[in-house]
Amino acid sequence: MIQDLTSIGGSIRAIEAPKTTPAFYYMVALLFIIFPLWNGLFFDPSFMSASIYWSIIVIIAFIWLKQNRLKVSGWNFVDYLVLSYFAVYFFSALGPANVEYAVLGLVRGISYILFYLVIRVLVSTDDKKQIIINGLIISGVLFGLYGLSNGFGTLKINGAIFDLQMRRLASNFEYPNTFAIYQGITFLFAVVMSSYVAEQSKRKYLYNIAGFIIIVALILTYSRGTWLVLAGMLLCMLLISPKENKGKILLNILIPIIIVLITLSFLSKATLAQRQLLGWSSLILGIVGVTIFTGLTSLLKKRLTSRQWKFGAFGFGSVLVVIAVALIMKHGLPQNFVQRITSINLQQFSVVQRFLFYRDGLKILSEHPLFGAGPNAWEALWQRYQSYPYTSRQSHSYLIDIIMSVGVVGFLLFIAMIVCTLWVAIRIYRKQHVRNRLITDGLIISLLGLLAHGAIDFDFSYGTINFLMWLLIALLLPKLSIQQENILARHVHVPAFQKGLTVLGVMFSVVISVVACGFLLSDHYMKKANANEKDPEVALNAAENAVALAPYRASAWLTQARFDEMMYKKNNKESLKKDINSSAQNAASIASHDPEILRQAGLLIGSYGDGLQAVDVLKKSWENGRYHIQYPEQYMVYTDVLGTQLYQKDKNKAKNFFQETLNTYHDIEQRIANFKNLPPVLKPEYPYDLTPAMHLYAGESAFYLGQYDEAKRLVEPLLTMQGVSEQDKEKAKVILVAIQTKKGKVVDNSFLEQIKGNKRMKQYFDQLKNIDAEKKNLMISRGGE
Repeated sequence: MIQDLTSIGGSIRAIEAPKTTPAFYYMVALLFIIFPLWNGLFFDPSFMSASIYWSIIVIIAFIWLKQNRLKVSGWNFVDYLVLSYFAVYFFSALGPANVEYAVLGLVRGISYILFYLVIRVLVSTDDKKQIIINGLIISGVLFGLYGLSNGFGTLKINGAIFDLQMRRLASNFEYPNTFAIYQGITFLFAVVMSSYVAEQSKRKYLYNIAGFIIIVALILTYSRGTWLVLAGMLLCMLLISPKENKGKILLNILIPIIIVLITLSFLSKATLAQRQLLGWSSLILGIVGVTIFTGLTSLLKKRLTSRQWKFGAFGFGSVLVVIAVALIMKHGLPQNFVQRITSINLQQFSVVQRFLFYRDGLKILSEHPLFGAGPNAWEALWQRYQSYPYTSRQSHSYLIDIIMSVGVVGFLLFIAMIVCTLWVAIRIYRKQHVRNRLITDGLIISLLGLLAHGAIDFDFSYGTINFLMWLLIALLLPKLSIQQENILARHVHVPAFQKGLTVLGVMFSVVISVVACGFLLSDHYMKKANANEKDPEVALNAAENAVALAPYRASAWLTQARFDEMMYKKNNKESLKKDINSSAQNAASIASHDPEILRQAGLLIGSYGDGLQAVDVLKKSWENGRYHIQYPEQYMVYTDVLGTQLYQKDKNKAKNFFQETLNTYHDIEQRIANFKNLPPVLKPEYPYDLTPAMHLYAGESAFYLGQYDEAKRLVEPLLTMQGVSEQDKEKAKVILVAIQTKKGKVVDNSFLEQIKGNKRMKQYFDQLKNIDAEKKNLMISRGGE
């Protein structure tokens, strides 16, 4: 090697490829080992912390790149597809369904693209991808032990166990299916690395033990989808691997799985009954068993001929299978394990419901076809498009999420990116040495398995799973060309594209760090505001800080409005009414499709601003939450009350409001009637029925419109309906008597005598009796959306 020459025109580096410090790889590994412990980076606060951490690494990486005057070239078409996909993602955020979701989605998106770029450069300088893969395996072991600790009752962390009757392990992900697929990927890598290292290497024992712990936790998630996906992944691994690798792979799959089958009954009982001693002793015995069998197979393979080894391995494996079967026959398979397997069919509730989610998601696409509705489109719009009363803030499909968020353009770019990545990886694979193909096999199959499971669940709502996908893509692509100034190339020209990319990378890292810090501080101040309700001044100050730090958060604006309202009630300061109205309007514009935000904002605007504007906001609330009865009910109350207030001043405008009230009632009525068309396994997940208030206000509106038969049909049930207040029953009676009066029928004098003593009801009756209704009934719009 030529040493550095310093005597000729300054420092000239030796002819050697630039090397990075292993610290970069360890920092990447920590992103998967430490940060996912906070709910797998599902919720925004935990992701923001990880985003700040990664932004710091990106800045360091770009500074290192600039200081070393490295020229990075050789970007291929997959890289350009990735950049194009994120360009569409950013464009979709310019006109989002929810501003807060768009801002936070951009923080996530920028974090992912920066992560991808850094990994591409990192493995191109010195390929130490095994460090990252080992980090993934360590994370799988750590998360598995965390889940088992909660399963056995050693720890009792909220969210770590899903379904307290079946006690499915959810670990740090707080959702068993996503935890299971992550464990499935790490198990595959444990098998790959066990097959990759030398037969006598001590690391082989560690990889097989790791695989055992990971697969135990995976099975105890009772995630049927992951079981099927993992089986497919392992089968593909065996099918596509070269002949020289098949035996090693099969052996390293079977050792942990057979030991799991031997210990499964005990581990399952320990989880169900929270028996710590049984659980940990079974796990330790399993680890001992894996260690012994790994050592025996290595010893036999070393001392026996190839033919003897094949017969010996077959006999040895048969003995283990017989032991496993004998134990299963004696103790039986766990009942919940059997139940989860036997209940697999395409007509079960979860399958049918998910297909309904997908259909509802495609309704969003129909209104935002090209570039989608922006980041987190489902979470922003699902209540607007849902088909029946269900609660699901996730669409349960990454592909549906993509096409809703970035439209057809973004979806096609994503599919092209995945297909081209696999095509490039296969071309590289064909040129690799047999041993190196093991890692490429693992990367390809992991990517396919991750996407397959993500297509039927919401794994990609987790930041950890997204980082994992972009890691797999980056590791599968060919190395970039890295040039450095040396004795042969004293002046390496760094292209403008790279300089621009470096500046943008640093700039974006700083921006998302600032946004992430602002979000976390805003979250802190909102908690402080809510904790100081008894001291409105302190709470208001905290709420104002929350808004200043994250002005894109509708919930922060509503919190400020709520404490402004408390201060107004305390000192009647008129300027506060403007502040309340302004905050409510800001909240409504930020979350223009969130029915609960719109409802709260509408009520505040109605109390401290323009009543007509409040009706518009409440109408949006109802249009975006049709299957939540409180939103149409609130809207009907407002439209009916406004109609009665305007009736003497502007009859036409008043009748429009009455018609809105009536149309809303009929819309709900039709939706309830449509429940009979649902698949048999689906039923409304929460109460959804016409309330007494809706009957009353719709009946009153029908009366004002001169639709007396309709008014009678609507209010008559109130006389016998359960849960109706006495006042509402009295009003219903008044409306019925007023109908008789309008129709020229004999009126019940005893009732008239009765209401004479009730001044309010007497006024109400006189008001109805004196309405000059049109003779011709207006048409009623029934049902439909």
